[in-house]
Amino acid sequence: IVKAWINFQSKSATPVIAASFNISSLTDNGVGDITLNFSQGFGDDGSATIANCRDKNLTNGVSGIANNEGDADDSNVPRNSIRLFCVNLVDATFDPDWWTAATFGNQ
Repeated sequence: IVKAWINFQSKSATPVIAASFNISSLTDNGVGDITLNFSQGFGDDGSATIANCRDKNLTNGVSGIANNEGDADDSNVPRNSIRLFCVNLVDATFDPDWWTAATFGNQ
């Protein structure tokens, strides 16, 4: 069951949330770099996030990458946020037209 999801635009200076569930806010960390903050955090380190970023003017494919920013052994995984990156096929980050993300796990 999806425990958090979001759909937002990021082409403007300030990202605009179109719709969301269990997302309290988002932080724009820079070009193609967003942190989602959960309203209700996750109870263990077993959460998983899928993300997609898309740009109508880009002919190359794009992908959303979720990074939990935990330690190398994942013993300190943040349970209240997730960081997303949007990169093109040459590994350059960029601000897409739209992002979508969904997180699954125990709360």
